[in-house]
Amino acid sequence: MPALGGDSQERYLLAYVAATGVGAVVGGSINAVLWPPLYQRRPYGAARRLNREAAALLKNVAGGLREHCDLSDLPDWQRHADRLNAHLAQATSAIADGAESRRYNLRRISRPAPSDHAPLLAAMGQIGVHIHGIVRALGAPTAVSEMQPERRNL
Repeated sequence: MPALGGDSQERYLLAYVAATGVGAVVGGSINAVLWPPLYQRRPYGAARRLNREAAALLKNVAGGLREHCDLSDLPDWQRHADRLNAHLAQATSAIADGAESRRYNLRRISRPAPSDHAPLLAAMGQIGVHIHGIVRALGAPTAVSEMQPERRNL
């Protein structure tokens, strides 16, 4: 206590408030000189990767169905559809990180704000549900065809 203001509580409290204020000013000036990173490319890249993966899966499924309903790649399609959920989570995280990096960041003044990715993520979440449904529906006939012949007609 003697190092911060002496014997009285008032002087100690005043010195403590002054030290806190000096710390805040030093921290703010360091943030003004050494700007924290601004993540703008990562959300855009994550959204593009999600779109490419969904398009590639739908293209593979369409190609397999065009070739006389070739379902030999069905396990790969199911794994690919499951990976879409991981890509959606990564895109959501990258977009949230990008938005967080813009808060109180002085670099945001010199760079325009990226477009809002929330509608895209909502749409891709719904599309992912439908893609899972398509792949699951394609897997259902193979389960029926693998049944014993007498049970198929039930």
